[in-house]
Amino acid sequence: MTQEEKFQAIFVLFLVVASSWLFFIIIWPFFQALLFGAIFAGLCQPIYQPLVKALGGRKSTAATITLLLLVLIILGPLSTVSSLVVKQAIDVSNQAIPWVQTTLGSQFDIHKWLIQRIPWAAEFIPAKEEIINHIGEVAKATGSYMLVSLKEVTTGTAGIVIRIFVMLYATFYFLRDGHQTLERILYYAPLSNEHANLMINRFTSVTKATIKGTILIGIIQGILAGIGFQLAGVHGAAFWGTLVILLSVIPGGGTLVWVPTVLYVFMSGHTTSAILLAAWCAGVVSTIDNFLRPIWVGKDAQMSNLLILLGTLGGIYLFGPFGFIVGPVICGLFLTIWEIYGLVFKHVLPTHKP
Repeated sequence: MTQEEKFQAIFVLFLVVASSWLFFIIIWPFFQALLFGAIFAGLCQPIYQPLVKALGGRKSTAATITLLLLVLIILGPLSTVSSLVVKQAIDVSNQAIPWVQTTLGSQFDIHKWLIQRIPWAAEFIPAKEEIINHIGEVAKATGSYMLVSLKEVTTGTAGIVIRIFVMLYATFYFLRDGHQTLERILYYAPLSNEHANLMINRFTSVTKATIKGTILIGIIQGILAGIGFQLAGVHGAAFWGTLVILLSVIPGGGTLVWVPTVLYVFMSGHTTSAILLAAWCAGVVSTIDNFLRPIWVGKDAQMSNLLILLGTLGGIYLFGPFGFIVGPVICGLFLTIWEIYGLVFKHVLPTHKP
C-alpha cells in the first residue's frame, strides 16, 4: 500500500470506530428493548415463516400478524396479571407490619421459641419487640419494592411506553429483515463462515437455554407455588407466586418465599395446611426444576452450571432485572471467542495439554 492508501485506511478505521461508539451510546437506553425484540423475533419464526408462505411472500403482512398474535398471547395476559399483583402488593405492603405485630406479638412468642431451639445463642438473640419490628419491615420492604417495580409497568410511564414501542417495532423489523441484517453484519466482520456460524449457534443455543431454563420453568414454579398459597389461604397468593418467579433465576431462590410462607401459615394456627403446603412446595415446586431442565434445556446451554449462575447474577447486577438473559449470552460468546482464538492460532499453540 502507498502512504496515501495507508492514511486513507487508518482514517476510515477511525471513522468506523468513532461513529460506532456514538451509535452504541445512542441506542444503549434501548438495548434491552432491542435484545428482547430480537429474541421474540427468533421465537416467533415457527409462526412467521408459515404465514409468509401462506401470504405469497408478503413479509410485512406476515410480520404484522405475528406481532399482533404476540401482543394478544403474551402482553395482554401479562398486563392483567400485573394489575392483580400490584393490588396484592399494596395490600401486603400496608398490612405486613400490623399482621406481624398481631401474630407474633400475641399469638406466638418468637423470642422464647428461638431460645428453646438454639439455647447456646440466647445472649445474641434480640428482644421480642426488635425481632417483630425487623420481620415487619422486611415484609413491608418486599411488598413496597414489588409495588414500585410493577406500578412503573402498569401505569404506563413515558419511558416504559417508549421501550415497549421500540421492542415491538424491533420485533417487526427483525421478523421482516432480520436475515438480511445479520448477513450484512457478518459480511463486514472478518470471520470465516465456520467461525461466524459458531458464534450464531452459541448465541442461539444459550438464549434458548436461558428462556426455557429460567423464564418458562420459573413461571411454572411460580404458578404452582401460587396455587399452593391460594389453597392454604395465604393472602396475596398471586403476589407471592410472582416473587417465586423472580427469585427462580437463583438456584433455590423459590425457597426464600415458600419457606417463610409455610412458617406464616403455621404461626397462624393452621398446622395441617402448613404441613400440606410444605410438602407441595418441597415435593413439587422445588423439584420440578430438576425434572424439566434436562428435558427442555438439554445441551443447549453448552456451559457449566457455575458459569450460568455467574452470568445470571452478574448480568442482573450490571444490566438490571433483564440481565439474567444478557449475562449468560455474554458468557457463551466469551467461550465461543476463545474457541475461535484456538482455531485461528492453533499453529502457534502447544500441540499437547500442559
